[in-house]
Amino acid sequence: MAEWRFDAIGVPWSIETAQDIEPSTRQRISDRIAAFDRAYSRFREDSLVAEVAKKPGDYVFPDDLSDLLAVYDRLFQATRGAINPLVGRALEHWGYDANYRLAPHAGHPPPVPSLKDSISVTGTTLHAPRPVLLDIGAVGKGFLVDRVSELLLEAGVDDSVVDASGDIRHSGEDSERVGLEHPDHPDRVVVSPGYRINLWQRQPQTDGRGPERIIFWMLSPAGLPNPFGPVGWWPIVVRWPMD
Repeated sequence: MAEWRFDAIGVPWSIETAQDIEPSTRQRISDRIAAFDRAYSRFREDSLVAEVAKKPGDYVFPDDLSDLLAVYDRLFQATRGAINPLVGRALEHWGYDANYRLAPHAGHPPPVPSLKDSISVTGTTLHAPRPVLLDIGAVGKGFLVDRVSELLLEAGVDDSVVDASGDIRHSGEDSERVGLEHPDHPDRVVVSPGYRINLWQRQPQTDGRGPERIIFWMLSPAGLPNPFGPVGWWPIVVRWPMD
């Protein structure tokens, strides 16, 4: 098994493959990640997102803009507006900024703008009648992992695990066992007795003690109120097969 490790978009990546990745494919992957970062990073002053935050206008983004915002539109509807890519200013207020202060500013956070009233998209052009700060952190890394996995498949690499610090996609015949790191003990995995999660062509598999489910907890920073409105941060249960 070959492994390629590198840092990108602020986190460590690991790509495991059955055979070494050709240099040309590595270059395509590196270029794809770099283009994504230049467009969507909230922490780069030279990104397109930074430009949209400074002044209104029409901004030409990469070809994946529509697909990315389509995911957010579905999440926005499903969560009654709790998941919104325009949450960037509120995140900065609570300390999740380029400097990672992780300490809130005084006063109340700015309101999160309405998604449909603040931006629109025509093809690859984002129309912003007023400055807004996009944050695609809820979707972006997993979205990019999918794009990298697709590049590998296009290059004939059909057995791989792309891991961007926990956003994982597996392709291949065999399953890949995964777990959740214990927050206090990095060498331990959080798992219920007799239960395991496997990745099998993107479908979680279990030991047959169903119903199959994966539970994700959304936790607010310690001692801070929830900045995202009245919906609250609750455990999300994802079941397979999906209803």
